[in-house]
Amino acid sequence: MFRLPFGAGPRRSDAELAALDAAITAFGIALDEHPFSPGQPGATDEMRADLGHALDAYDEAKRAFDADPDSGDAQRAVDAGRHALACLDARLAGRPLPSRRPPCFFDARHGPSTTDTMWAPAHGTPRDIAVCTACAVRLGDEAARGPAAPPPPQVRAPAPVRRTPRPLPPARRSAPKPGSGPPGEPRTGRGNVRGFVHYPAPDRPAVLRVRTESAAVLTVVVQTRGAPERRYRVGGPDESADARLPLPRAGEAAGARFELIFTGTGEVAWTVEACPLDTLPALPALPAHHAGHASQLLRHEGQSGAAELRNAGGGDFSLLALDADLLGGTQLVRGRGPEAVAFTWPGPGCYLVRARGPWSLRTAAPG
Repeated sequence: MFRLPFGAGPRRSDAELAALDAAITAFGIALDEHPFSPGQPGATDEMRADLGHALDAYDEAKRAFDADPDSGDAQRAVDAGRHALACLDARLAGRPLPSRRPPCFFDARHGPSTTDTMWAPAHGTPRDIAVCTACAVRLGDEAARGPAAPPPPQVRAPAPVRRTPRPLPPARRSAPKPGSGPPGEPRTGRGNVRGFVHYPAPDRPAVLRVRTESAAVLTVVVQTRGAPERRYRVGGPDESADARLPLPRAGEAAGARFELIFTGTGEVAWTVEACPLDTLPALPALPAHHAGHASQLLRHEGQSGAAELRNAGGGDFSLLALDADLLGGTQLVRGRGPEAVAFTWPGPGCYLVRARGPWSLRTAAPG
């Protein structure tokens, strides 16, 4: 294999690791903020497949980064996910699908290639290869020096050496390691984090409470055994977050994994804890008016009856009546943008509001 001709070794610098980690985070935020919904009018199987490929690529990028950030697997997954999302955007806009360039021949970590050129290894046969812009410039400089010019210094990859895992980038170093910390105690830290919380009681659903000390917009990713990954937008640009989110029942699992992804903010201080379900505050006695912000888990103890959910922000919003395990439920409300939707409370139980901004609940639709 004739790779690494320009001195690029197999190990990433701390700056490269931080850049790759930031690229994965940015891709996750792009997925979370994308306006496409699989159930929206006009959605096709091809659009849903594009979104599925992008989501799978994001998961693969995270796994690859955690397993071996020096390999090109995480970068390749991000590139594949971005291409899937670009295809989705093209379908939504009625444009031709974008072509996908192969990764740079010399190192997949350079990203997608931008041009094709001829290249030959020492004493080898010339061939057509796809390279990134930087490698194309270096090849051009090499050709301009002519055959009499000395070749650029060659740095061969050293023999594989087993080394200790590289520390995570700075945004992650302040975070406790997943599974660390005594069960039942809140987790605290600053900035983006992947972590683990213990269930308050075995074989019972719980509440994940996420708070920030200052104004912040963030995405909370929750992964429990036997359930798909769930993503929630919480907080706001002008207010701190205080969100209660569902932790579905997960059999005999000791706990659940979570991830906090902050948007456009620095090292915001946060607290995360898993609380018993009976600590979830109940809605005020009906009739009443209740206001909230972004995604929230609610508990309704009243009887069934007419109500209205009014969304004041942009983007999609919905209201779900969850089952006893908080694993699934029935969608009662779905809308987009500033809109008021009337619905009927099925009765006592837990309900999940998903939104990007402020919303309010009233016990009856006006008029």
